[in-house]
Amino acid sequence: MFVVRRAVLIIQADWDKKDEPEPKEGGGDEEEENPEEQVEENGNEGPRELSDDELERRINDLTESITLSAWDYLRRGLFDKHKVVIISILCFRIKVKKGLIPMDQYNCLISNKIAEPGVPQPQQLKFMQEINWLMIRGLEGSL
Repeated sequence: MFVVRRAVLIIQADWDKKDEPEPKEGGGDEEEENPEEQVEENGNEGPRELSDDELERRINDLTESITLSAWDYLRRGLFDKHKVVIISILCFRIKVKKGLIPMDQYNCLISNKIAEPGVPQPQQLKFMQEINWLMIRGLEGSL
């Protein structure tokens, strides 16, 4: 849970930097007209309303930050040979969630369907093991 909290705090700090008002030029000798208006302008009274575009950017920033923070935390405990598998799964899930890869193609890719022996392995493909040929035939049947 602290990974998600850390990622959210990182994004919050970035967004707070963007929201800070720029210092006024002229030395600040001017008197404040209405202190209540200043509180509302600075946003100290409560959270400000986000436009649809800002909300979408904020959600994308949070998603990216949480994903990267989770990966940073997770990768510390993995062996190098497992990192490739985990990052592949993570990337595929992100692509499926964004709609860049159809779910049926993803399922076809990760499923381990083995075709029934029946179609003989061509001579050109004798370099691969019989089980790999059957897995390829299983994929062919899934598409």
